[in-house]
Amino acid sequence: MVSAHSDDQALVIFGEVLFDCLPDGQTLLGGAPFNVAWHTQALGLHPRFVSAIGQDAMGEQVRHAMHEWSLSQTAVTTHDDLPTGRVEVTLDQGQPHYEIMHPVAYDRIEPVDVTALLNQAVHSPHPGILYHGTLALRDAPSRHALERLKAAGDFDIFVDVNLRAPWYDPALVRGWLKDADWVKLNDEEFIELGGESEWLTQDPATALGDFKQRFGLKGVIVTLGADGALGMDESGQLSRVTPEPLPSEKIQDTIGAGDAFTSVVLLGLLEEWPWMQTLQRAQQFASQVVQIQGALSHDPRFYQAWLKNH
Repeated sequence: MVSAHSDDQALVIFGEVLFDCLPDGQTLLGGAPFNVAWHTQALGLHPRFVSAIGQDAMGEQVRHAMHEWSLSQTAVTTHDDLPTGRVEVTLDQGQPHYEIMHPVAYDRIEPVDVTALLNQAVHSPHPGILYHGTLALRDAPSRHALERLKAAGDFDIFVDVNLRAPWYDPALVRGWLKDADWVKLNDEEFIELGGESEWLTQDPATALGDFKQRFGLKGVIVTLGADGALGMDESGQLSRVTPEPLPSEKIQDTIGAGDAFTSVVLLGLLEEWPWMQTLQRAQQFASQVVQIQGALSHDPRFYQAWLKNH
């Protein structure tokens, strides 16, 4: 059974919280960083979530959900002149189309005092992890807040790439990768940001090794959708995990499966699990999440059952 450190190794999660607004009027709370904060809280890591919301009904829903889940709100700013983030989902000939609204509150995340945020010395003998994505960095104020956080804290940096046109500049993203220690991205993002497409399929060890060396990374993970994921750690060892086949009737949806995967990778890095075990457990947790509706479970027993079995 796994057990998570709570405060010896801090986990700071920086980025967006938003609502997906579906055509039927339903709204789903999410955003990759928020999903990761939600999962890691339930897995025992007590993350500090750094974000911003609006002074509106959606913002109140965010705060209520965080309170109910015992997620720290100390670094979540409320803006009265920007709305809470949302994505309008429409259907065009049966295919979903996503309009990511702009500007919204997470485009102006405020700088935070790292020492106060962590309630511990900034230079801990056990540096924690600073996780961030890429969507919340589309505007300068949030980029500035992240740079302040990087400079002030003693963190390993984990970048979870999430390219959403037109809200990214590849040159900026590559710069964040050069600052990173660990990177997770999908196969299409890997190729767009400089990975070799042919090598990824024919010689993945070379492809990931070159990518890792190019950006000076400790490790890189490339997700492959239904085919699982490839990962290379500090030793240069390539590992591959594939999901156990699930009957189609058990799969509710794949929303947030990647965020579930990331959450357990972060747990594994902080717990110093063996690399292959980290990836296997991450894949197993992602496979569990696709069996529920939406990206998040609001039932602590969902997480307790997984922890008990791992």
